[in-house]
Amino acid sequence: MGAVTWTANTVQDFNITPCNTATADITFVGTTGSITVSNSCGTVCPSATHNGFPATIEAVWNATGGTGQFSGITGSGINQGTITPNGPVIHLNGVVVY
Repeated sequence: MGAVTWTANTVQDFNITPCNTATADITFVGTTGSITVSNSCGTVCPSATHNGFPATIEAVWNATGGTGQFSGITGSGINQGTITPNGPVIHLNGVVVY
């Protein structure tokens, strides 16, 4: 895929506690194509002290589209990570076929 840039469009409901619900569409663009995944049922939970960082992120993702080398991609998995003062650090795990 080469060097990758990514964009994320996220909706987070801050009115639900202690953890907020969240959905996201994330597109990864590389030199050989792009992959779009959708997080349909995620949560963002506060740090253990409920004040400051790191907050935790968990979600289920599904591959929803691809271009170039990744045309016809299918697959799903989970993502987990943290939100730190420098931004989110998220790891996607799962299986895709293209």
